[in-house]
Amino acid sequence: MTGVHLRNIPSPILLQGGDRVAYRDPTAIYHNGLFRLFYTLTETEPDGSIYMYTATSHSEDLVNWTEPRKLTPRDQSLNFSSPGNIIRFGDRWIMCLQTYPRQYGEKYGNASARIWIMESDDLDAWSEPELLRLKGDNVPVEDMGRMIDPYLIESKDEPGKWFCFYKQNGVSMSYSYDLKRWTYYGHEQAGENVCILPSGDEYVMFHSPENGIGMKRSSDLMNWTDDETLLTLGQSEWEWAQGRITAGFALDCREVPGIGKYLMFYHGSGPEDEQTLFDTQACIGVAWSDDLTKWEWPSNTNAGAVSVWKADRGDGTYRNPILFADYSDLDVIRVEHDFYMVASSFNHTPVLPVLHSRDLVNWTIIGHVAERIEEPGFERVRHGEGVWAPSIRYHDGKYWVFFGMPDEGLFMSTAGDPRGPWSPLHCVKRVKGWIDCCPYWDDDGQAYLIHAYAASRCGIKDKLNLCRMAPDGRALLDEGIIVFDGTERHPTLEGPKLYKRDGWYYIFAPAGGVKTGWQTVLRSRSIYGPYEDRIVLHQGESAFNGPHQGGFVELESGESWFLHFQDRDAYGRIVHLQPMRWVGGWPEMGEDRNGDGIGEPVEAHRKPNVGRTYPVQAPQMSDEFMKNQLGLQWQWQANVQPDWYSLTAAPGSLRLFAVSLPKDSGGRLYRAPNILMQKFPAERFVADTKLTLTAQNESARTGLIIFGEDYAYLSVCKGENGRYRLSYVQGAGGRKREEWEWTVSAVDLNGPDVYLRVSVSEGAICRFAYAQDGSQFVEFDDTFAAQPGVWVGAKVGLFAVSAEEAKQNAGYSEFAYFHISKSAVIAG
Repeated sequence: MTGVHLRNIPSPILLQGGDRVAYRDPTAIYHNGLFRLFYTLTETEPDGSIYMYTATSHSEDLVNWTEPRKLTPRDQSLNFSSPGNIIRFGDRWIMCLQTYPRQYGEKYGNASARIWIMESDDLDAWSEPELLRLKGDNVPVEDMGRMIDPYLIESKDEPGKWFCFYKQNGVSMSYSYDLKRWTYYGHEQAGENVCILPSGDEYVMFHSPENGIGMKRSSDLMNWTDDETLLTLGQSEWEWAQGRITAGFALDCREVPGIGKYLMFYHGSGPEDEQTLFDTQACIGVAWSDDLTKWEWPSNTNAGAVSVWKADRGDGTYRNPILFADYSDLDVIRVEHDFYMVASSFNHTPVLPVLHSRDLVNWTIIGHVAERIEEPGFERVRHGEGVWAPSIRYHDGKYWVFFGMPDEGLFMSTAGDPRGPWSPLHCVKRVKGWIDCCPYWDDDGQAYLIHAYAASRCGIKDKLNLCRMAPDGRALLDEGIIVFDGTERHPTLEGPKLYKRDGWYYIFAPAGGVKTGWQTVLRSRSIYGPYEDRIVLHQGESAFNGPHQGGFVELESGESWFLHFQDRDAYGRIVHLQPMRWVGGWPEMGEDRNGDGIGEPVEAHRKPNVGRTYPVQAPQMSDEFMKNQLGLQWQWQANVQPDWYSLTAAPGSLRLFAVSLPKDSGGRLYRAPNILMQKFPAERFVADTKLTLTAQNESARTGLIIFGEDYAYLSVCKGENGRYRLSYVQGAGGRKREEWEWTVSAVDLNGPDVYLRVSVSEGAICRFAYAQDGSQFVEFDDTFAAQPGVWVGAKVGLFAVSAEEAKQNAGYSEFAYFHISKSAVIAG
């Protein structure tokens, strides 16, 4: 067999679930050069009805799979699903499966679920399902009990004796010599989705406890002992599997050319717990092993997506920062059991990321408020301009986001679902220098908007202004009143968030500057003041400087918590979580270590009491480019244009077109709008990609970049002599200095394909490397110290550009993947 190479599998995901589809409960067989995958296909129809099927796809290389083909009917009273395995019995193929009736809208299959088999001559056409009387012919069907997740295996000690394992009272066992007449044997304490393989002189059982894939061992298929192994594979690293990894099916492919190992097919239920996402999102993944105990998967061997910063310590505590990434000027709300966060996006698009959490510690990105900034001039890069300091609120059954653009005015958008769609951005007031706005709807129905000022635009700072607002949030009803002047005690007062609690109006606002400031809280019995003021959080003797802008939430448990950012230079404005108490009508944040009455940020603490434990999660990082849309972590430098990229021209890869640089760029990347980048995700990480350049002329160049006001990149181009060349370039831009670029080093390549890598260590020190074979990486000697951009941290990403005078057909580059990992071994 040719074409199967495990190292070329770009993602652990073989079949990708979504909002209306889930792929679960896989089983597989390799026959006549094809991998045939059978699985539960769950579909949510437009009216909300849910149907389950047994479906199949096949592949020659474990990468490219055919579209799902349904083998069973559309019938909620049956819902044939969970194919256990496929065996050869006589001259026929036999597949065992279950019914999972949900005709009355049940979330899970009801008590009439039973085990069935289907037959086939060719693995393509299958007979009608036939019920198995697994309790024996003398037990009425209605008295057999709920049975799901079957698995058939022949005894190695007594050929012709077949066992069926199925979920009932743990795992039950029945045996038969003809697959028609069955004798019930007993049961074993085990989880669901059993899979059993002979291994030497024993059997290995894989089963699914609450999470992960457990193992048991037996010499006779009847008496089992526990193995301490629990396989969770890469679960903690992948959003698509963090809710639960389960349903492991092991396939012996040791004799298959190009494989030579056991394969494990399994499903990950999605980013949230399986109860939440039972009918959507679930994906089928793959891993492999030499010995059934030590497993690898595509993200291991190809430096794939990992969670490089974990705030959740797994013991009921967390460490700060909870997000080691640049989520500047954040705000947060709770709606029932869910928390939502928004943050500044400045000139980057899509606009205004929206993050979600169930416990305030583990977060993922769920969307953006807008794809573009529909204001003049944002087709070009406007460093540090655009969307500043948003606020998010839930009111009148809708989600509301307000923000300021320092040169354009105050804007808002609403949505029924924070994942979107959001209404088009609406300008509440055209004004220069009004920023950091936050809405508030009072008990009497009157609406207000509080905001700060940008001194660079209007010459005012240190003051907070309160305006009356139309209840629909689309207009201000007056010019407002200055409700607090912080010139003397709280200079550079900004980022106000307005709340009401126990009859008091509170304004939370940072002061004193981003790097050196503190948290101020104001309170008054009247929304217009006068306001008392108090510093409630400062750096003090802690290691966390300038605890800056954020928001607070109250939990159902009665606890209060405050989220804010800390400026960490090249890493940007990273997010911290502080415990908060109310004493005498004032909030107390963090810990008062020295008794001065002011809290200091905590380094670690007990997690918030949200009533249960949720999976470890992190914002998305790596991208396998397997979907028709970019991962939510990606942003461009300006409003994206449709001719910049494609995810469909070469499915499974990202094609970036070598778009001409702007006329005012001087041929440098600092002003290139079509650089695709994401935030630094941790203090230490490694970014890897593989690219192939298709150049129509020597003006096209493409590569991997670390970007800020100083930047560095690896760039591939095709020279006049037809040879490909890799250059290591450093550059600088900025509003107050000359822009420049220079080539530090350059090497010739064997062809248009190259693997690129950048390793980031403490202090944001970056070391670039390349490989032509994917394994032997060669480092460049010169390191690069990453620098922040304008109001943002450094970013890492990809680009393809051409010279200013180049035509649009300069060429393109295809990126096979973009992987973030904790570390990498670099060979010279």
